[in-house]
Amino acid sequence: MSKDFCQNCGKAKGNSTRCDFCGFREEKQQPQISTDKNEIRKIGVWLSKCPVCKFGQVNRFTKKVFFNLIKKKFLECESCGAIFSQFDSKNYRLKHVMKTSSEVWKLYGGVVLSEREWKNIAVGGMSNRLQRKTDIELWEKKFSNGEVSLRDTVLVPEDFSSENPPIILKKNEELLFAFRNITLQETRMVSNRKRINLGTIGIVKVAGYVGGSKPEMRKIDVGVLCLTSNRLVFAGRNKNVISQLDKIMKIDEYYSGISIAREGKTKTQFYTGDAFNKDFKITIEGRGYVQKLSPSRIIQQIQNLVRF
Repeated sequence: MSKDFCQNCGKAKGNSTRCDFCGFREEKQQPQISTDKNEIRKIGVWLSKCPVCKFGQVNRFTKKVFFNLIKKKFLECESCGAIFSQFDSKNYRLKHVMKTSSEVWKLYGGVVLSEREWKNIAVGGMSNRLQRKTDIELWEKKFSNGEVSLRDTVLVPEDFSSENPPIILKKNEELLFAFRNITLQETRMVSNRKRINLGTIGIVKVAGYVGGSKPEMRKIDVGVLCLTSNRLVFAGRNKNVISQLDKIMKIDEYYSGISIAREGKTKTQFYTGDAFNKDFKITIEGRGYVQKLSPSRIIQQIQNLVRF
């Protein structure tokens, strides 16, 4: 272990063998490196290359602390002096490095990772958590730039396919997704007038009306909503709605759906359903992640099809 830190209290003690904080005097002794083959096999092959310096070998040793009453096991790089502690049978924590400005310490200082993750870091990789974050950010960037689409994910029910689509596709038209149990709603003007008695004139009763009409959301139909490379198609039990993507003037998102305003049409269609927030899988270099779909992603996909 490094002479810069007290083995008893863990505080920096300079180059002296005696700690100025707790008074503990460190004995000059060589680390007791484990030679037990079963012990080494249990530690894992990641010890052959240090995750911090990417060069030295990491050795396991035991040292006495707390006035030589307690034995502590550590893992230290023979090259850069990085120190790891064993958290459990397969996980280790990076406890100390000489240079706290190093990128590895900034990312993983004090973090508990598995043997496989430390091995990946030693050869230039990342931890699982950081790899997931990086991959998802990369996919989101590619998605916003139109480099990938929802067609690359599994968003079409198994009984729908290019050979058996829920709608008739035109030449060179591709199906990106198909959502079941989507509710089509539209706003209708509903009268809320009330008849009131205004009094009498002689023997004639005079009546009048107050109020007017207000918009109200009405359920029109339930069916399948399909997005293709050219159209947004709602195939309902009683009504079908076809929206050419280049004719869509405005799209708004809601928690469980979207609204579409089309060129040349006065009514706005509202499409809602649980499918707008379903799980879907993205893949980056063979690594798969489950993400939540959202109305905003659907809108982004429609915009990408129009722009690109």
